[in-house]
Amino acid sequence: MIDTSQFFSEFKEPISSDMLKSCLELVSDRHKYNWQPYYNFYAVKVPDEEVVKDSFFSKLKEAHNFEVGLIEMKPHHFYDWHVDTDRTCGINISLDGYDSRCLFRDKAEINGPVCELSYRFKTAYLFNTKKEHCVYNGKGHRRMISVRFMGDKPYDVLREELKDSLVTL
Repeated sequence: MIDTSQFFSEFKEPISSDMLKSCLELVSDRHKYNWQPYYNFYAVKVPDEEVVKDSFFSKLKEAHNFEVGLIEMKPHHFYDWHVDTDRTCGINISLDGYDSRCLFRDKAEINGPVCELSYRFKTAYLFNTKKEHCVYNGKGHRRMISVRFMGDKPYDVLREELKDSLVTL
């Protein structure tokens, strides 16, 4: 069995209703907000004044520099195996609870073990973007809050700093 903590860690607390409401507004009126193509997704930045309405993100902002965006993937789409090029780790949160999965693997091979992250609605996951992963989206548009930490803080370092906020398995 693969140790999931090398790939992702779940946060104890769900995001607040205020943060969710702000993000859903950005999704509901695409013409009003500046959605842009972004790595084969569509994305929009969440304004900082909306981010700090959430107590979790407000506390996180005191210690770390990061940007929050929304990303959207079309139904029944797949994003191939990759490592992120513009961040070392992030936080992802599902806004809709559809059948969206992220798979991780230790090494590229034709037939081998994977670790699955099956997102739950409003649950935040610290995400190791330097481990090879792919995304499968089932029915519905996959809408995620996605956090990009500025700088090159590694996943393991951030995971240790945030350990009191994470679920221990």
